[in-house]
Amino acid sequence: MGFSCTIKSNGKDITAFEKGPIHHKLLDLGPNGGSATDAPYRVSDFRDVVSNCVYGDRLKEAAQDAFRQMQAMAKANLDSLKEEKHCETCVCELKETKPEWWDAESLKALLAIDPKTITYMHGGY
Repeated sequence: MGFSCTIKSNGKDITAFEKGPIHHKLLDLGPNGGSATDAPYRVSDFRDVVSNCVYGDRLKEAAQDAFRQMQAMAKANLDSLKEEKHCETCVCELKETKPEWWDAESLKALLAIDPKTITYMHGGY
């Protein structure tokens, strides 16, 4: 059973196969396998948001709300890559972990999209 979705920003498909900034299967937004770097949200969590967006194909407000939820999840996954300070007065350079089997750049691309421009969201298994 496969998953696929369409998300449009100002009428333009941002999940277009091999063209959009977001993969049409929402891959790279979080871990999807056992050997992937851990994160608060997995690819299946992002897919659940799209699948549960019942009226996203007719009401842009529903699509925008779901997209905002996805952005909050993307921010949490991105934040999980940052090394924690080891003390309150720490001035050390904090390193960012490079995730395996998912991509920080895909999360940044999702976060760069203004949710007010989202006009359509539909997808499922």
